[in-house]
Amino acid sequence: MNLFNKILRHLWPLLISILFIPNIYGQIDSFKFLIISDVHISNDTSRDNKLKMFVEEVNDKDFGNVDFLVLTGDIVSSYFSDRNKPNDIHNNRSLKAVSILSKLNIPYYIGLGNHDYKIDNKKDSDEPFSFHEIDTMEVLWKMSANIKPYYAFEHKGWKFILLNSMRGKYLDRSFDDDQMKMLKDELSDGEPAFLFFHHPIKTDHFRIWCKPKDLITEEKEPEFFSILQKYKNQIKGIFVGHGHMWNDDVLYDSIKEYETTTFGEKKGQSGYIIEPEIGSDNFKIIKIERK
Repeated sequence: MNLFNKILRHLWPLLISILFIPNIYGQIDSFKFLIISDVHISNDTSRDNKLKMFVEEVNDKDFGNVDFLVLTGDIVSSYFSDRNKPNDIHNNRSLKAVSILSKLNIPYYIGLGNHDYKIDNKKDSDEPFSFHEIDTMEVLWKMSANIKPYYAFEHKGWKFILLNSMRGKYLDRSFDDDQMKMLKDELSDGEPAFLFFHHPIKTDHFRIWCKPKDLITEEKEPEFFSILQKYKNQIKGIFVGHGHMWNDDVLYDSIKEYETTTFGEKKGQSGYIIEPEIGSDNFKIIKIERK
C-alpha cells in the first residue's frame, strides 16, 4: 500500500464525518413555534379550560417538538372584571392567563391587543385611549406578567419582533415613534424576521381582515409601510389577530401576512404551527383546527 492510500485510509472516517456535519447541524437548527390569538380570558371558565387543555397538548407534544408559543393579543377580554378588586385572581384576568400559561414546558411570548388595554368592562376597547390609560395598562401588565409593551428576540438565526398596534392610539395612530425606531434597528442586521402584532394591515389584494376603522393602512401609518417596503425581502411573515377569522395575503408581492382566528371564541383548538425551513429563509405553515 503506497503512502497516499495509507493516509486516505486513516483520513476517510474524518472525511465522512465532515460531509455529514451540515445535515447534523441542519437537524439541530430546525425548529417549530406556535401562534394563537384572541384567547379572551374572562369570567367564562370554558375559556380557561380551553387554554389549560392547549397547554397540556403542547406539553404532551401533540404538535411535535415546539420551541415556543407566541400570542398575538387579546389575551383577556378586559384586564379586570372590576377594577375595584385588583387582588382577586378571579377578577384579574391577566393573573388567570399567566397562571395557566406558566404550566407550559416551553417559553411563551405575549403581544398586547385592544382588549388587553381595557381596564375593566366599563371601558370600551373601541373608544379613544389617552396616554395615561395606555401607560397605566402597560404598568399593570408589567406587574402581573412581566411584559414589555413591545420587544424582540432572536432564535436560531431568525428575528422575532413583537410590535404593539395599540401603543399609538393616544396619537390617533397604531404605532408610536419609539417602536418605529426599534423596528428599524432590529431589521438593520439583515436577519430574516417575523413580525407579530394584533391589528391586521391592508395588503395587496382586497381582504376583509376586520372592521375598516381597525385596519392599519399606509395612509394612517406611512412610516411603518415605508419600513416594510424597504425590508420586504427580509420580513418573511407578519402574523396578526383581531378579526377573528382565518385570512392570508401578501404585501408588496413579497411579505406574507396571516390572520389567526379567535382561540377563545371558537370551538376546539385553533392556531398556526410555523416551521422555518432548514438552510432557507422560507417557512412552512400548518393550520391548527381541532373540533
